[in-house]
Amino acid sequence: MAKIKNMGTSTMKFGEGLIITGSYVDDDTSLTVSGSIKIGLGANDYTLPITDGSADQYIKTDGNGTLAWSAISGGSGGVTKVTYLGYVSLQTTARVVSYDYTNLGATANNNFKGMIIAPFDGTLDAVIVSTKGINLDASNTGDVTVYAYKNQDNFSSSTDVVVAHDAFTQKASGTPNIYSGIFDIGLAVSIGDLIQLKVGKSAGSSTDTIITVILTEN
Repeated sequence: MAKIKNMGTSTMKFGEGLIITGSYVDDDTSLTVSGSIKIGLGANDYTLPITDGSADQYIKTDGNGTLAWSAISGGSGGVTKVTYLGYVSLQTTARVVSYDYTNLGATANNNFKGMIIAPFDGTLDAVIVSTKGINLDASNTGDVTVYAYKNQDNFSSSTDVVVAHDAFTQKASGTPNIYSGIFDIGLAVSIGDLIQLKVGKSAGSSTDTIITVILTEN
């Protein structure tokens, strides 16, 4: 038979200490409570959920004493993001993005400096193109194109995303003068996939450009 022993000296209160011993012989349940459980008194009390939640949920507080089951969420359908920083000399002939800040040219398909290996199953979400030193307009930039290649031999097929110069946003003026544009790629990748990028523009002379590559795990 289950027993409850009062450790206090008067009316039974949880705050004075409560020991519950014994078990329910049918299923070894130590304690069954019908209804909610409130812990603490005053401003620091909180109430536990009365259901068992769903698989992979966690208990989340609203900061006002109520706890509830909640699902883990992540941006763009994933919970892990990996970012790579690269460089390209932005020209009218698309050139390979390098991850050691060297100028790889347009045909360096077999150079390790221009390769990313996907670290998980997920998505090549976006590429941020950030130009340095020029004001973007139709004559010196035109449209900018990012070419994304997955497991391709000699850059044979790509996912292309074009962003016009007027969709770029100036982030810094003076020295340096930086414009950034976001390219939503949405290319599904599997762990171990080879990812290569080229970037080009439709007008103007060469421009030093920083490339930010964002991958998200499924």
